[in-house]
Amino acid sequence: MINAMQLTDTLLGALNAGVEVMVNSREKSSQNKLLNQYNHLVHKYNELSSTSCRAMSILNKKIQQLNQENIQLRAEISRLQRQVRK
Repeated sequence: MINAMQLTDTLLGALNAGVEVMVNSREKSSQNKLLNQYNHLVHKYNELSSTSCRAMSILNKKIQQLNQENIQLRAEISRLQRQVRK
């Protein structure tokens, strides 16, 4: 027959195990929330990075266009200066 001490020990052990399961469950829930927040931030970072790359591409094309216009204008200035000197 189980005496009162053994029964108390058994019940306390079961109670501790239940509390441990609850704590582990809460920790996992917290970890999942943090992981979801992290994944959300990574997604936002990737979106911003992609947008930044597109913007840089547009800016680079505009710079190339302006450089080409600059070359053409310098050539035109040189041609006009030669005409004035004649």
